[in-house]
Amino acid sequence: MERWADAVAETIRAERAAAQFTQAEVASRAGIPRITYIRYETGERKPNVAQVAAIAQALGMLVSTFLARVQTRVDQGR
Repeated sequence: MERWADAVAETIRAERAAAQFTQAEVASRAGIPRITYIRYETGERKPNVAQVAAIAQALGMLVSTFLARVQTRVDQGR
């Protein structure tokens, strides 16, 4: 379970960077306070399913695509 949580944080960071958004932009688009978003990205807090969906949408991704990328990280042991 911890590996999955780490992979979620890594995927959030990577996808935000790829989309060239700031943390503030993603947080605003997802309707999440900036400090909370930062804590998700650093792995300090773990987002629930609704928050993951909001972040994926804020990044312009389908939730299924986001989760597939998380699973790839888990499978690769990253």
